[in-house]
Amino acid sequence: MFLDSLPQTLQPIDNGTIYVTIETMVDIREYNDRGSRSPFREWYDGLNSDAARKVTTALYRVGLGNFSNAKSVGAGVYECKINFGPGYRVYFGKEGEQTVILLGGGTKQRQQNDIKLALERWEDYKQRKKQQKEKKEE
Repeated sequence: MFLDSLPQTLQPIDNGTIYVTIETMVDIREYNDRGSRSPFREWYDGLNSDAARKVTTALYRVGLGNFSNAKSVGAGVYECKINFGPGYRVYFGKEGEQTVILLGGGTKQRQQNDIKLALERWEDYKQRKKQQKEKKEE
């Protein structure tokens, strides 16, 4: 899970101060292709620290259920727009209301190509999930 490092419990009272951590409402996971490669992780790891911080903040908001910067690009894929630098975007699919699958990322300049790739990855994800379900039922 991408947001594994987020604290998800109430912290003890310390010197009269109560520390409260907001739990994520949406489980965020990374799509892995058939070679166990995460296109999102590869893209994210190539970002500079400022851009990575902005992407992490946007995904934290998604984890809290705030999809205000996300819009559908079709076929169950969404684009989360990040107003920073060259116009970063994160692409994801929603599995129900509580799970987001990160499909990749990009910039405004490569938007159409990135959307095409995200759609292909989402289709692959759904297809493999269906095959796994069918195997379990056998």
